[in-house]
Formats: sequence, structure tokens, C-alpha cells
Amino acid sequence: MPPLLTLKRSKAYLLIPTAIIALLILVFSDGRYWSTIKITTQDPNNSIDLKDYTFPITDSENILKKIPSHASVQEKCTTFFDVDTFKKTTYSSFNFEDTSVNQFFESHIKKKFKYLSDDDLDSLAQQQFEKYLTPDEIDLVIGMYNDNFKKNLEVLKEIKEQTLQTRIFNECYIKHGFQDLPCNVLQKKLFPWLSNKSPFSEFPSTHPISRFDGNDECILQHINQKSVGKGIVLTASNSHYDDLTSLILILRVLGNTLPIEIIHRGDFSERRQKNIQLLSKNERLSSIIKDKLGIKVSGSLPEQEIRFINIQDSIDSRYRSKFKRFSNKLLASLFNSFHEVVIMDTDVIPFTKPQEFFKFPSYTNSGAWLFKDRTVIYKHGGSDKNFWLNLTPTDAEKRVFDISNPLKERPELIENNRYFQGFSHLVEAGIVVLKKQDYLNTLITSIQFQLWDTAMKRVWGDKEYFWLSFYLNGLDSFTLNQNYAGAAGEVRDIPEELVSKIPRTFNEKEVNVEGICSIQPVHVHDSQLLWMNSGYKFCKKPTYALADKKYYPQLSDAETIKKYKSSIKIKQVLIPPDMDDFYISMIGRSDHDIPWKGWYYTELCAHYTFCAIKDLLVEIEDDKDLKGSEVRDGKNVKEYNGQLITFDIKQSKFFDELGELWMNSDTVFRSVRTGK
Repeated sequence: MPPLLTLKRSKAYLLIPTAIIALLILVFSDGRYWSTIKITTQDPNNSIDLKDYTFPITDSENILKKIPSHASVQEKCTTFFDVDTFKKTTYSSFNFEDTSVNQFFESHIKKKFKYLSDDDLDSLAQQQFEKYLTPDEIDLVIGMYNDNFKKNLEVLKEIKEQTLQTRIFNECYIKHGFQDLPCNVLQKKLFPWLSNKSPFSEFPSTHPISRFDGNDECILQHINQKSVGKGIVLTASNSHYDDLTSLILILRVLGNTLPIEIIHRGDFSERRQKNIQLLSKNERLSSIIKDKLGIKVSGSLPEQEIRFINIQDSIDSRYRSKFKRFSNKLLASLFNSFHEVVIMDTDVIPFTKPQEFFKFPSYTNSGAWLFKDRTVIYKHGGSDKNFWLNLTPTDAEKRVFDISNPLKERPELIENNRYFQGFSHLVEAGIVVLKKQDYLNTLITSIQFQLWDTAMKRVWGDKEYFWLSFYLNGLDSFTLNQNYAGAAGEVRDIPEELVSKIPRTFNEKEVNVEGICSIQPVHVHDSQLLWMNSGYKFCKKPTYALADKKYYPQLSDAETIKKYKSSIKIKQVLIPPDMDDFYISMIGRSDHDIPWKGWYYTELCAHYTFCAIKDLLVEIEDDKDLKGSEVRDGKNVKEYNGQLITFDIKQSKFFDELGELWMNSDTVFRSVRTGK
């Protein structure tokens, strides 16, 4: 019998609404399921804490137990993927969603919590739910939760089963390249989203990759074996056209020599494709830039080799709706022809030639270079960590296929990983540099999770899959950039209204709060600015200029609007202090209660703007012992300092010119198209 929630309405202390707790966490943690909940069953001695829950043993694990470790790899693969046994495997919950709970949330409960004050949030933190929900609402939600809880546990088991089978498939077919096993049958079962139709039909005839023709071949194996060379991979649709035009212009000016494949789903018009090709090959571009923008471009501007690849038919029609927004980048990472790739968002601005990314030791030493995100203090529930740890390689896989589990063998990997320490963000995937042929298994695993809603709701977009999939395949051979993301601009005093909770005095002495506020996360390696995300605009939502006017009292309305439509000026980059140690020690406190942060999320630019703080002097509670703390003026404090990089005049001018190019690509293209 599935665990049932005990129903008690005690105003002194609410034990019941553990279901409500789960639902509230959905509201405050970007929609993730069952983040930090304790399910009290009818038997008070029988409870399940999803933070510690171990997923059930799967059928695949039982099969592995019967395979002798001394058998050949081929014998092991043949035994594991016995056709008759494997055909019986079903994934009934691929499309399972808690639609009843979700719809109730979106249409009713979520509206109640949309505009809560700090006092209201405090009430929620104290579990005073009866203030907001009626008894009937509590009963309804608890009933829905009980109906769905058992289904959720079944889903967890199926995800574990599929993840293990995908791992063994990668071992047999991708790593060892077996040809004599029924790959086509296995693909249809394990990867139902694959149509087995070639995504390469639009390649020019001069391209060396061969077309996949279906039949009984293994398309994933084919992609792995036929991928060659180095290149840039983008995913785009008509809505990305303006950003893509700016990016192509930037790439030409930087001197990019890598071929580019732009992956789409049939939603990038032929007219726009021709426009991009025209811009990528125009021989007069240098003179046009000088005439229209007054920017002198030194040297030749290499033509860009661009191929547009329509992968829509490569995705089974039944599963196309599963791949939206961010997940299209995962598909593009798989369905390209390159052996080594720079995977890039269309609104990224590189500040170095893309081919140079392949030369950095961060890439050459591992074949996978990822970049850290902002150290924002967003926290997830403990069950998110436990969810992924339950999907790592099992002891049986280690015995039979020698697939390691780095997270189990090296606990420091968990201790030093901010996601596993409770923070929601680790990686920023605007650029990923990957030796695809070596790590195709990680991409396959990442795509698989797009079928499971409960997995997708535990991470934001695609970005965390790029490193999680390594651990889920028994690998730890990726490199994280040495620095976390920073902010670009110039350090200034930050208005108190934006960061009101930071104390402005210490022992009656005034404390300045300095930093940089911007929408763009930027990435630095050894003081070299490598790239930034989110374009060059000061605000990607310039219509919000007047709504933010109160923060710019020195500017007129017209000046504020002009500022919001302008490009940012990069004179400095600030990487704010890493305060994870401070927050780990206070992990039980609500984020909105804590005054000190390296990053402040603001309402500027429709809430896209983050303020990076340069230095902070933090008072430490007496019972906390943080490394580096000291006593000043009778108070236990710790000083946190950010890393500030200042660019010289020549560098700043170069950044400004790239900004002008990015902002005015439409002017440049108009001249390219008309010849005027």
C-alpha cells in the first residue's frame, strides 16, 4: 500500500501539510518535484524521506549479477541485451506527469503566493499554511498527492532502469563499436525519440560525412564513427535571427576559421538562411564596417563556412514536443558532423578566436571544458542531490563492465561540488568545448532525461546535464573553468535600494557597497576575458527603462531609455567573492533573510540584472566557525573579497568596437544586401 499522508490540523504545529510543503517547494524552487519532504504514513514508524531514499533494485541489476566478470566484453553485451528479454522491457511512465497537481497549482494555489510580502514568507517558513489555504484545499491537495506518490516511486525505478541500460548501450555500441548485436531493436526500445532518419541530408556534397540510410544500422554508432574535424555548433530558429546575424559578424571580425553548423527543426526560413550566408561571405565587409560604423578592421575577414542542418525528421514525431528551448541544444550537440565542437548560444559574444578554445590546457587535458555559472545563492532540496546519486553506476556494473562510480570512490567530488552542496547552479553552458567522439555517451544520456519531467525539474535548462552526464557514465574527466562567472562594466557605488539588506555601517562607521550590475555573465581565464552571454545590450528588455527610472534619478526619461538601448562598456570584470562556505553553514535559513551575498538579484531590466558585490565584511554568528574569520572591534567577522580585473585603454576600445558591431549588425547587413 502506498504511503498515505496523516491528516491533522493543529494550529500549534502543522504535521499534516507535508503535501502542502511539497507543493510550496514547487512554487519556490522553479517547479521541481518533491524537493525536501518527509512523507508520514499511516504507520508512524514507516516513513520515506526522499532525501535519503534508495531507488529499488532494477531488473537490469539482477541480470548483471548473473554475468560472469571473466567473460569477454562481447559475451557480456550479448547476454545483457538478449533480444527476447529486452523486448519485454517497457517504459510505461515516459510520458507520466502529475498533471492534476500541476494544473491545480497553476490555476489556483500558485496565484495565492505570487505577491507575498516578507512577513507572509516568514509565515510560510513557520508552516502557517492555514493562513493561505482553506481546509477543503488542504484535503484536495493531500488527496491528489496520495494518488500520485506511488506513481512517482515507480517513475524513479524506471528512470534508474533506463539510465543503467543506456550506460551499458554506450559501453557496448559507442565505446566498443559492436556490429553484430541487434542495435536497431535496442535503439527503438531505449531511444524511442530517434526516428532513424538521417539529419545529414542538407550537408554539401563536399562534406566527408556519409549519409545514414536507416535499415538495420545503428544511427548513434554511425554518428560516432563518421564525425570528423573541428567546428562550431549552434541551434537556432527564426526567433534567433537577429542574435545570429550579430554573432556571424563578430566571428568574421575575430578571424574565426572553424566551419559552423546551425542546427534547426525546420523553423529557420530559407530566406533567413540565405541572408546569413550572404553576410558570411561578403568580400566588402571590412570597408562596409568602416563606412557605416567608423571602425577600422585590421587584416582580412575570413569567409565563414556555414551549413544549415534540419534535424526535425530525425526526431520521432511522437516525441518532438519533449524537446523544447534548451533541450534543442542537446540535440544539436549530438546531430552535428564534428569530432570536436564548440557548442555556442546565439547570443554569446566570444572575445577570442573560437579555434583558440581547443588550445587551452583546460580543454587539451580533458577533452571537455565547461564554465562555471554565477555563485548565486539559490538552493534546491536535498532530494535533488539524492536523485542523481541514485542514478550513478552500480556495483554490478563495476564488476561486469568495469564502469566506475567516481562520486562513490572519491567523496571529495561531492564535497567540492556546489550543486551537491545544495546550490542550484554550477555550470553556465553558453559555450561548451567538447571532444564529442570521446564523450558521445554523455550527450546521449543527457538527451534521455528530456523524456522525464521529474528529472528536468531538478535542473535549470540544459546546463547542468553537461557535467552530470559525465558522472552518470562513470566519468570525471571534464574540466571546470578556474573562475566562476563575473559581471562586466565598471565598479561603482550600488544604490541602497538595489541591495537594501547589506548593512551600510560597521560599528557606526559608514561602509561603501561597490560592485557592477549587469545582465551578462562573463567568463575569464587567467585574467583573459574569453566570452560573455546574453548579448551586448545594457538591457534585453529596453521597454522597462521607465519602470526602472527611480534608480537613475540623475537621468531624464529620454536618457534612461537611451541607456537601456545602448551597449555595455567593458572597462572591468568583477568576480564577486565566493560565499558558499557561509551559506552552507546557514543552509536552513531562507535566502531572503540573509543580508550578505556576492550576487544580488534585482528588479532592474525585468529582473534580468544581477549586481556583483566587490567586498563584504560579514558578521559571523558566535556558534559558527568559518575558516578565515577573525575578531574586529569585539565582533566575529569574515572579510570576503572579489576578484577585480581592469583592462587597459586598448582592450576596452576593442570591447567597445565589438559592442558597436553587435548592436548595429542590421545596419551592416543592409549595406551588404543592397550594396549601398
